Amino acid sequence: MTPEEAQLLLLNAARLLSSSLDVDATVGQVIELAVPRLADECEVCLLGPEDTSAPARGPLPGIPTTVARACAAARPMLVARTAHGSYAVVPLVARGASLGALILRNWASGRRFDPRDHALAELLELFGARAALAIDNARLHTELRRAHDAELRASRLEAQLMQARLEALRAQLNPHFLFNALNTIAMLVRRQANAEALRGIVGLSQLLRQVLDRRAAPEVSLGEELALVEHFLAIEQLRYPERLRVRIRVDSGVLEAQVPNLLLQPLVENAVRHGVGGRNDAGFVEIAARRRRDTLTLTVRDDGPGLPDGWRPEEGFGLGLANTRERLQRLYGPHHRFEIGNDRRGGARALVRIPFHTARAA
Repeated sequence: MTPEEAQLLLLNAARLLSSSLDVDATVGQVIELAVPRLADECEVCLLGPEDTSAPARGPLPGIPTTVARACAAARPMLVARTAHGSYAVVPLVARGASLGALILRNWASGRRFDPRDHALAELLELFGARAALAIDNARLHTELRRAHDAELRASRLEAQLMQARLEALRAQLNPHFLFNALNTIAMLVRRQANAEALRGIVGLSQLLRQVLDRRAAPEVSLGEELALVEHFLAIEQLRYPERLRVRIRVDSGVLEAQVPNLLLQPLVENAVRHGVGGRNDAGFVEIAARRRRDTLTLTVRDDGPGLPDGWRPEEGFGLGLANTRERLQRLYGPHHRFEIGNDRRGGARALVRIPFHTARAA
């Protein structure tokens, strides 16, 4: 091979080997460049998880000892003649690490690799360096793509899990709504309190429409969440007409804040059931929302008997609060706080603290 032909081969190698970021395609281009310019046959032997063997004319006879020696020396080894013909082993080294080797063999053309041909050895070393760089780049690209695909799959699975949790919560809430509301309406009908019964039917209709039609987004505005809770409390006030008092205290400018879908409803339901339902006289449920810089704090408080002695937060009150705790963790990780305990003023209190953000900033 003349010096001009050698230079042209290296230029073509630089151009072609940079045109693909697929390992198998890059290996194929290495073989196409090497055969027949450098040898009659070429095999690319790669180490590691991307092992590739793509001989141009069938598998070559194994010469593991020479391959190992060439890789250890990090320079080509040329063997003039053996029982299997004349061959050369060209190490593939990139970023200081061995990727494998090229095994070149002459058998039909009459050419042979001469260990004394230093110009050819230098050409093979330069060709191997370009091939190694191209294969290494293709490997890195493949690993990056796989990592990105895995991250994307994980993100999709996370979204699906969030959706499943939300649907499970909705499925749990609907029977509660129906059971409590229909019992209340039936009681009003028996008492011939027609105006209240009609108001209960209308309220139940609005409540179910909002729950069933609500979009499946993981977050909604605080205003939407409070509207749902107010429908629920309106029906509960028909159930406890003289006993349930409601206080809602919301700072100005926080109704657009994004909160987890169906966050407040299970907290309020527990406050009504265990707070007001746990006492014989009138009681209240208080919902508060306030913003302090970049933090939104939501509290749901009642003045009932409070939590029993020995109650542990991890026990919760069943699926609703366990679901809420898990969704908060998945949405905000360490940037949230969720506490349930007895309030110093009496009764129980649930506190949720999350980053303040709106739909425009989400």
